[in-house]
This record gives sequence, C-alpha cells and structure tokens, in this order.
Amino acid sequence: MKGSFRLLATFGGRGVSAIGGMLFSVAVARAAGAAALGQMAILFGILGVASAIACRGYDMILLRSTAREVDPETGRGAVAILYRAFVRVVPGAVVAGVLAALVAYSGALGTMMPDTALAMLIALPLLTLLMLVAAFFKGLDKAWFAPMFEIGGISLVASPLVFAARLGGPANPVWSIVAAAVLLAMIAAVLVRREASFGHKPAQDPAVLLQGGQVDFMLIGLATFVVQAGAFTFVGTALAQDTIGLLRAAERFAMVVSFPTLAVSPFIAPRIARHARDGNVDGLIRVSRKAVIASIAAGGAPFLAMQFASGPLLSLMGPGFVAAAPYLHAMALAHMVLVATNPFAMLLAMSGRERPAMWINIVALVAAVVSYPGFSALFGPWGFVAAYVLVAVARSLAIAAVAITGIARARRPVARSA
Repeated sequence: MKGSFRLLATFGGRGVSAIGGMLFSVAVARAAGAAALGQMAILFGILGVASAIACRGYDMILLRSTAREVDPETGRGAVAILYRAFVRVVPGAVVAGVLAALVAYSGALGTMMPDTALAMLIALPLLTLLMLVAAFFKGLDKAWFAPMFEIGGISLVASPLVFAARLGGPANPVWSIVAAAVLLAMIAAVLVRREASFGHKPAQDPAVLLQGGQVDFMLIGLATFVVQAGAFTFVGTALAQDTIGLLRAAERFAMVVSFPTLAVSPFIAPRIARHARDGNVDGLIRVSRKAVIASIAAGGAPFLAMQFASGPLLSLMGPGFVAAAPYLHAMALAHMVLVATNPFAMLLAMSGRERPAMWINIVALVAAVVSYPGFSALFGPWGFVAAYVLVAVARSLAIAAVAITGIARARRPVARSA
C-alpha cells in the first residue's frame, strides 16, 4: 500500500475513533444528563491515569522497537516483542485496577461510585493491554488498526450499549466499556495472528529492546492525558458534577480540532524512528515539516466549526449544553496549538530524545494537578478553562522549541561538512 493510501487509511481509522469518543459522550448526555457526563469524565480520568501508570511507557517503547527492528512487510519478530511487553505490563495492570477500584469506591475524588468499582477492576487490565496492541500496529506501519483498540474505538463499540440501557441493557456506562473492551480483545487476537508472523524472534532479544525509557514515557503519557482528556480527574471536589458535564462536553468537541494529530502521529512515528536509526537528519526535517503542514491544514476546518457553529454542535448533547459554547471557543484554541506542535513531540519520542520531553511534561503535570482544581475552586468553570488553556499551550510550545533547537544543532555539522 502506497504512503498516500496508508495516510488516508489512518485518517479514516482515526476519524471513526474520534466519532466514537464523541458518540459515547452524546449517548451518556442524552441518556442521563450533564451530571452523569461529569461523573463519567471523572471515571475516565481515573481509568486514564491508572492505565498510563500501569502501562509504564511500554506502549511507546514497543512502538519504537517494532518500527526499528521489524520488517513491516513480514512482521517477523513483532509478536515476540509484543508478548514480552504483555508479560511486563500485566502484573502492574492488575494492581492498578485494584487501586482504581478503591479510589472509585472511596469517593476520594469528590463522589462515591461503589457501583463502578468492580467494572473498573475488570476494565483497567483490558484497556492497558489494548494500548499495547495499538502500539504494536503503529510500529508495524499499520496504524489504521490502532484506533480500534484505543479509547475512541472502545467508546464507539460501547455507545450502542449505552443507548440500549433504556431497553434493559447495562445501566452503568462503565460496564458498556468493559463489554466493548472484551469484544475488541478477541478481535485483537485474530488480527495479531493474521498480520504478524509467529515463531520468529527479532535480531535482538525482546527483553533488551524493551529496556530504557519506561519512566520517561510513562510520565509523558501521564502528563499528556492529565493535561488534556483527563483534565477533570482532580476537579470533582471543586466543581459540581453538572458543571463538569458542561465542561466535558466542550472539551469533547474541542478534541475534534486535534483529530489530525491522532492520524498524523502514528503515521509519521515509524518513519521518524527509522530516519533517527539511520542518522538521516534531512529525512527527519522533511517528515516533520510535512506533518506540521498536514496537521494545520486538516485542523483548520474543525477549528472554525467550533468557533462559529458551537451552539448547534453542543445542542446534539441536549439543549442545556449550549451554555458550554464560550468554554468550547477557548478550549478549541488550545487544541489548535496542539495540532501545530504535536509532530515535534513525536520527533522527540521516536528519535530517542524523550528525556527533554519528560521534564517538560513533569512541569506540565504538576501545573495541571495544582492549577486545575485550584483555579476551579477560586474562579469556577472559567478558572478551569483558563488553567486548561494556559497549561496546554505552554506545554506544546515548549516541546516544539526543544525539538526545533535539537534538530538545528544536529544539522549544523552536516551543513559545515557540505
């Protein structure tokens, strides 16, 4: 399959994933209102934080190792790397599931949710393993499969179950997520079997390939989640659930602006990894430049839609959600900055320079954990929005600055020798 068709297939898969995340939010909002959507935002925050910790960065290490060491045409050796990643992640995922269930049961984040504790105990290990499967397909340069196994694809499968709740289906949306994750885990087993060769090992021992970078990538993944989709994890004690529901609705639509990053990043990741392995600085520059242009071009249309058609879009969740339009305008701006700078984050991650990105993300994580609940308590929903935008924009620009500076330094000797 040619590169252009690969990109189109990846965009298509990511588009379906984005629709899935949005459809799930619409389903919850329509079925139970703003307060239920706010509660789901907190629950998804707990799941996201716990899964990022449980995965311990092995998803990104798996992606990079597979892209560098495995021929995407044959897939030989890829399953051995995936299996080793599973072995390392499963125990931590089980422990994280127990802790996530205890947090949900205790009400430590603002409200007790005992009915969701068992569901989270089951969901967390499944979501973590599906994260590895998604990274596996990205590393094989088959990124169009990946969205199916990420939260957007899982949400898409879960959405009809939420709608069916009124007809006697699972009353708690979290159980819909569990059912969807079980189904997709079975599909993943079939696809892995079909797309990669069993019985082969990569040139290096998979245990060696998966060494190094775990802490860096875990902190990067954790910060990325908390700053963006998991922003509501820590505001349950500062804002009412119906207010969180309005903010979550705005954030879900704002996320559509950054949809191009979800398609472009997995497409360019294996290419950056191979260029970095070969020391091809010009190739890194070329891929990054094209990725930035493509991301901005693709993100422009949804950004304008969020600015000028926010009312009609939010009304899809119900007439009461139109009040979130001003929040959406501001959040969409933050995601447009993310669109323009995200290729630089992938450049750092796939070229072995994740350490600078880690420090930037640590600062962003601390800023988010402190400012999101703090500003919310002091200034209400607009305090949350201000903190959300400032942290997201500052983090994105800092990563872009580090990546551009690094690539300029790497090119300087090449320019002198020429």
